[in-house]
Amino acid sequence: MSCFDDRSHWLSAADTKLAGASLLYVMETQKCGHCKKRKPESGRVCSLCKAKQRERHRQKRQEREQAGLCTNCGMSPPVEGAKWCQACRDKGAVRHRSQSAHRLKHNLCYRCASPLGDTPSNYCESCVFKIIAVKNLGDASRADEIAELFDKQSRRCAYTGLPLTLGVDASVDHIIPRSKGGSDALQNLQWVHRQVNRWRSDMDDGDFRQFLLQVSQSILASAI
Repeated sequence: MSCFDDRSHWLSAADTKLAGASLLYVMETQKCGHCKKRKPESGRVCSLCKAKQRERHRQKRQEREQAGLCTNCGMSPPVEGAKWCQACRDKGAVRHRSQSAHRLKHNLCYRCASPLGDTPSNYCESCVFKIIAVKNLGDASRADEIAELFDKQSRRCAYTGLPLTLGVDASVDHIIPRSKGGSDALQNLQWVHRQVNRWRSDMDDGDFRQFLLQVSQSILASAI
């Protein structure tokens, strides 16, 4: 599904017609809808045109912010502590709710609108890895690293060996806790069950493994 398909439920009639014409041109020519030269990797615009668009938008937002105006519409002053005016915030909230409802209804990723398939989360695997990378490592670009680590562990908990479900119970753990000088290097990371991660807290890896062994021996002894 294209970005045009996903947004067509809230675009105006004029915008929908324009977006449809641009999408049709890309489908027929396999060329960028803006420069009409390069083939886009995804969507309607090539990567070079996307980069130019982002830079223009960044400069425009910066100019509006310096002028004390809403960075979205550039007409009204922003709400205190925010960058958008109240009217733009209200419109954005309505659009977000509509877009989210549309994606959930059609089983699309809540974030990027990719098909979810059998994923139990409202986010696709790619977006889940990015979210976890930002939350645990502060860098979305490390999503591929932790995704490879997840597969390397056969998608199982490093402590219990139980299967992990991404977006449900899988979490990234630091072998040497950050509170004790551990780094965010890949060699210091492992995937564990979310509840196991809570139990461990900031215990040393060796101490926690010994604790788990003692618990398992106690359970086995009481079962005899």
